Amino acid sequence: MMSDDEFDWSEEEGRLREEPEEVPYDLGERTARFAEAIVDFAKKIPVSPVTTRLISQLVGCGTSIGANYCEANDHISVKDFLLKVGTCRKEARETQYFLRIIARASPELAQEARKLWREARSLNLIFFDHLAKGKGRTKMRHEAHSFPSNLSNFEFPPAHLQPPCLFAISRRVEDSQKRLIVAAQGYHELGLWREAWGELDALSGDAQRRPDVLEMRILILINENNWLDALGLSRQLAEVAPQEEGGWVHSAYCLHELGRTDEAVKALLSAPPSLREKAIFHYNLACYSCVLGQIDTAREALHRSFALDKKYREYARADHDLQPLHPELQ
Repeated sequence: MMSDDEFDWSEEEGRLREEPEEVPYDLGERTARFAEAIVDFAKKIPVSPVTTRLISQLVGCGTSIGANYCEANDHISVKDFLLKVGTCRKEARETQYFLRIIARASPELAQEARKLWREARSLNLIFFDHLAKGKGRTKMRHEAHSFPSNLSNFEFPPAHLQPPCLFAISRRVEDSQKRLIVAAQGYHELGLWREAWGELDALSGDAQRRPDVLEMRILILINENNWLDALGLSRQLAEVAPQEEGGWVHSAYCLHELGRTDEAVKALLSAPPSLREKAIFHYNLACYSCVLGQIDTAREALHRSFALDKKYREYARADHDLQPLHPELQ
């Protein structure tokens, strides 16, 4: 085991390693918690002519990672997205640098600085991995009703047809399994579908039927337009977690993309009554009903979705499935 003085501050290439014991499942939450940890750490640094500037620089770059990640999620183009992710990586690297210098300026904080340095390095590797692979991937246009992942290398439709991953990691999950799920979620959020799939393949047999694992696989298959396999897993998800909307909404969506829109409506209507309290249920029902020429039903369902969540009105104005209703939405 390395002593404090022997600690290696150099970069390590390859897959993510040395994760904190409690790694947040969501990358946005992870970067926010990291920013909070940086602020807490900065308060402990003794103020002196040497550290005053370092504290300011550390807080600036350490809290900017999450802020730029939020902006990346709200990107308006692939170019804008890649620019924001590049900034996330730049801020993570600068955070590593200032943590190293602060450890020299305040040796009593070196151990805590190194723990934060490792997390900054992990974030750096995540964003670097995405930039390296994302820039080289073929750009594809997702038609409306594709899964609205916030972080993939595609042009995006409004984020209305597929719910985000619905399930959090249970604290009872074995650490090794949890780390694989966290890694898969990180790759998934960055649009690295095959890498996410590989992490999921490494899970134990029991973990394969976890709702969060099933849903990540479904969303990967949807992004690859593998509708039949996604439909099979969606039905399995509905059996495993019948009270959650994921399995039902995904099943209906896959049927719609397979040209079986009448079955998509039946799939939605067969869901538990609790789903009808969700805006996504009424919005998707409106889309499918409109495609089937059931305009009155579509109009009623659409206005119910607006009443539950106002943002669906904006989505509807750009949704080609709702084109017959567009004049009413202007």
